[in-house]
Amino acid sequence: VVSSPEAMAAVAKTAEAAGWESVWTGEHLVASSPRRPPSPVPPDTHFVDQVASLAFLAAHTRTLRLGTGIVILPQRNPVVLAKE
Repeated sequence: VVSSPEAMAAVAKTAEAAGWESVWTGEHLVASSPRRPPSPVPPDTHFVDQVASLAFLAAHTRTLRLGTGIVILPQRNPVVLAKE
């Protein structure tokens, strides 16, 4: 899980330099607690908003295509999501 802006930009720039076509985000705003092993995600992980992340990555890359792997609609306001 990459949640710092610096790390997100570095991963995207590295992918772009390596010739990757696209970068995708997933959406998990919350996680169950307690986590059931073997979860690869540490319990103190910070999740970032996928739409804001994609906008950020668009500003730091030139050729990468950006997309969402999933949007969990019940956790979002549909009007706000449409505007984003």
